[in-house]
Amino acid sequence: MSHETKELTMHIVDRNPQVSGDHIVYRTDFGCSLLPAIESCVEVGLHSECRSAMKEALHHFSQVDGCPECLPQCNDQATTDSVNAAVLAAVTISNL
Repeated sequence: MSHETKELTMHIVDRNPQVSGDHIVYRTDFGCSLLPAIESCVEVGLHSECRSAMKEALHHFSQVDGCPECLPQCNDQATTDSVNAAVLAAVTISNL
């Protein structure tokens, strides 16, 4: 059985929300043309895939989405909604 090791890449989330209220999560190693100024972002750490970066970003902001250019696999609103709901439920339970 083969076990591939996924490379860890730094992810950030923009402090400034979009009109929709979403705070966009980006990969810093991609050369993304949509990447905002680093000063307007919060580091969400090293991740091997976008879903864990999105979950971490939800510790900073209640509504997040993946960048359509560098994280298209997490730019699906349905995926984002399910991640948001799961993390918010976990936070609510932990606060009980």
